[in-house]
Amino acid sequence: MWLSWAFLRWVEPPEGAPPARWIGDPPVLRHIAILLVFWGALGIALREWPKRAQRIHYAWHLFYWFLPVVGVQWIVGWPLLSAYWLQVLVPTLAIGTYLCLADWIAIGKGIWFFDEKQITGWKIRGVMPWEEAAFFYLTSLLVAQTFLILLPAELR
Repeated sequence: MWLSWAFLRWVEPPEGAPPARWIGDPPVLRHIAILLVFWGALGIALREWPKRAQRIHYAWHLFYWFLPVVGVQWIVGWPLLSAYWLQVLVPTLAIGTYLCLADWIAIGKGIWFFDEKQITGWKIRGVMPWEEAAFFYLTSLLVAQTFLILLPAELR
């Protein structure tokens, strides 16, 4: 959070950056409803897939639970998030990379490991599962976006 706030202070905000939209506006509610219907239909249609292909468990749960939250954030905050895209991108990449490096070290030292039956098997440089890196970057993205959306306008 401090990195996001510091970066917001260091980089000039765009002229007339708009606020996030109110979640109760009819267009916002309509877009959220469409997202949730699609999300539910996808879950019902593919509910057996993770049971048949156990190696995709981590990726399936990661994207199935994270992406709708990112979608809702963009539905509500797209004017704000698009205006401050750099202030979201830099902390996301910096923190995501830091967490990946820390995880890489932990995996290399045997402190942390993964059930090979739960991951696809694709590993970054043969060490860290891509799902783990995706988790760290998605988590960092969620935190950076949430921080910006909830930050009072006078502090942006």
